Amino acid sequence: MQVTITEKSPIMKTAEVTLPWDQVAPHFTSALNEVKKYANLPGFRKGKAPVLILIKRYRAELMSAMVQKIIPATVEEVAQSENLKFVGQPHFVDADFSYKENLQYTVGLEVMPVVEVKEGWQGVEAESLNIKVEDKEIEETLEEMIKSGTKTEEITERGAEDGDEVTVALTAMTAEDNEVVTDLDKYVIYLGKEHTHAVLAEMVSGKKAGDEVEQEHEGAEDEVFKEWAGKKVKLMVDIQKVSRHIKPELNDEFAKERGADDLAGLRAQLKENMTKEREGYEKNRLEGTVIAKVLEDYDFQVPPAAVMQEAEMMVRQEIMPYMQYLQDSPHAEQMVRGMMERYMPGATQKVRMNAFLDALAKQQGIEASEEDVNTELQEYLDETDDKRTLEEVREEFKQSKVLDTIPEIICRRKALESVVEAAKITKVDELTKPESEEEAEHVHGPDCNHDHDHDHAEETSVAAEGSEA
Repeated sequence: MQVTITEKSPIMKTAEVTLPWDQVAPHFTSALNEVKKYANLPGFRKGKAPVLILIKRYRAELMSAMVQKIIPATVEEVAQSENLKFVGQPHFVDADFSYKENLQYTVGLEVMPVVEVKEGWQGVEAESLNIKVEDKEIEETLEEMIKSGTKTEEITERGAEDGDEVTVALTAMTAEDNEVVTDLDKYVIYLGKEHTHAVLAEMVSGKKAGDEVEQEHEGAEDEVFKEWAGKKVKLMVDIQKVSRHIKPELNDEFAKERGADDLAGLRAQLKENMTKEREGYEKNRLEGTVIAKVLEDYDFQVPPAAVMQEAEMMVRQEIMPYMQYLQDSPHAEQMVRGMMERYMPGATQKVRMNAFLDALAKQQGIEASEEDVNTELQEYLDETDDKRTLEEVREEFKQSKVLDTIPEIICRRKALESVVEAAKITKVDELTKPESEEEAEHVHGPDCNHDHDHDHAEETSVAAEGSEA
């Protein structure tokens, strides 16, 4: 095999490859046999035409069939022999062959750029948030836990009372000509709530499932049910179900059910977990801020294939929990395409960051030891609750070639830690807004040249405390 590598740009190289016929022959024979199946040449029986005549007539078809097999089979060998790491799929440029002599092909290979690390990566200035968890936030979290632990209990032994939800079938007819103006199969009446329709609440109070109630009603002009306004209507209610939300009590028993010794222990546990979570978010934010500032001093391109791979991985991570719902959705493809477009800028920044960190790791002599790799694998086992042994996971990752990527990931992480450790970090209670954000904020004044009639207040609408189920 002869290989000539030509650099077309910092992120694109071409490989001109010449293969001896002994490497080409099996692929040529396979392609020729396929051509013989449909070759129809005057003067020759099907499949009996001489090879050279078949080559002359079907050269393009033979060439296409061969390169589809030969390029994937040999391009990795080419990359290894030339110590060349490419990303994505090779771009076919050209190919030709001489029967019983050789085959030549040319492919374009996208490669990561060579990044020269400058001295300015140290000492980047950035702010880091002081992490605080207020008691109020703990109580709000406990309230959410109570809500999530609330159960709905169907009431059958007594009549409906304040605090209950009464599910009914509701029909309303005009008293004058029995015209049906309301016909709801399911409607929920919330007893004891301020905005519940008073007449409906009165009709179902004290009643049980299975009861039927009728009553005439004079609809007011501001009637919640607009179709009743100003009319005398006959209301017919068929009670289907009476239920009540039962909230758990916030006490030591509540805490024990959630893995704490007592309520004080649960509060402490929540504070610790919330603190760790925020520290993790802040660590990621700070790392992103610092590396973004470092990269401002670098102007290099990254291969589109690497950006595409990164964006695809980001999309997969986001949609993975919803795959079962998306499989049959007619809008899934459009949604994924939109997500890809949205993630492309972030993916570009991530690939640029990795290119810089790889260069920094090489410059600083950062390496991943066998112990580092084993620690990484053990953390994977712990986080995923995988019951396999370290050796079993290691072997699986080796077979799938995932193991080959782990040292690179570890080195990048160590390099990023070096950048953050070398930065000048100021601890603050509130982050300083970037100038672009401050300029974007606007306070209405007399010199504004746009409409002020819109309302910035949060719009709320209070409806009857009932809902169509």
